[in-house]
Amino acid sequence: ALLNRDTALTIAYFTRRRDVLLIHGEAFFKVRWQYRTAFNVRAGAEEVNIDGTQIESPDSVFTVHTSPDTLVVQVQSGHLKVATA
Repeated sequence: ALLNRDTALTIAYFTRRRDVLLIHGEAFFKVRWQYRTAFNVRAGAEEVNIDGTQIESPDSVFTVHTSPDTLVVQVQSGHLKVATA
């Protein structure tokens, strides 16, 4: 991940998933698909997800920006799921 100024996040790696908690700010991601390994970015109650289905997909390139009132996801390439509360 590339971070913009005034950005804070945490990253955790597990056997079947990679989790990012975007506390505040903006981060750029280039994510390589991994079989059966999801990639999740959470920002408050919202979540951006790349699942690790059996169907191989190209790298996903995207930016996530969060502020107290909004979540903005800009996708340059790939496929994402965005869930809001």
